[in-house]
Amino acid sequence: MCGIVGDFSSRGTYVLDEAMEKIASRGSDDKKIYISGNLCLGHTCLLVIEKKSGMQSMSSSGEHYTIIFNGEVYN
Repeated sequence: MCGIVGDFSSRGTYVLDEAMEKIASRGSDDKKIYISGNLCLGHTCLLVIEKKSGMQSMSSSGEHYTIIFNGEVYN
């Protein structure tokens, strides 16, 4: 189970921190925040099968693209 929150504004990360506290029960094993300009994304994760390679957020090799999602990537 995962929890995803996001904010696109100039209000700062305090809004995201508050939102992530509210969804903490959706995933207690890991949490991360991704910030790029005015975009803030937060992700909580409950690891069913422990796979460090699937930790979020995920960025392309050049870090041009970043995603946060609820699911798993195989292959």
